[in-house]
Amino acid sequence: IEATNTAESQEITDDETIYFIPSNLLTEVPEKIDLDFTKMNYNMASSIMFEMLIEPEKYIDKTVKISGQLETSIYEGNRYFSVINWDLTGCCPSGLNFIPPDSMIYPDNFPESSSLITVIGTMKEAFNGKSNELYFFAASVTSSF
Repeated sequence: IEATNTAESQEITDDETIYFIPSNLLTEVPEKIDLDFTKMNYNMASSIMFEMLIEPEKYIDKTVKISGQLETSIYEGNRYFSVINWDLTGCCPSGLNFIPPDSMIYPDNFPESSSLITVIGTMKEAFNGKSNELYFFAASVTSSF
């Protein structure tokens, strides 16, 4: 699935279909953070990320803050954006894919790939053409030093 930006919505595409995420699912920078991964150790953060996969309904509308390494990848012609954390040995990454805010167009105003970033946003449920899935809608993506 690839995210692109338009004025009214985020466009999500997969191999054959284009989906539009309505603007009401896009988020403003939240005042309250429900899950601040920046204050968790690696084990706690990766445990919660795993739980998000198996019990996504518990995380709908939760606000999230996470710092890590910006990674972009292309799979089957679709661009993905991720913020990745590494354990102390550097062997086991964990992180979240995110849909960037409307104001960001890749690569024009994105931090450099592999740079350290902080992402703040909201977990939202959206239909991907086959089923409802949990997506991390970023309200802000900033460089971290």
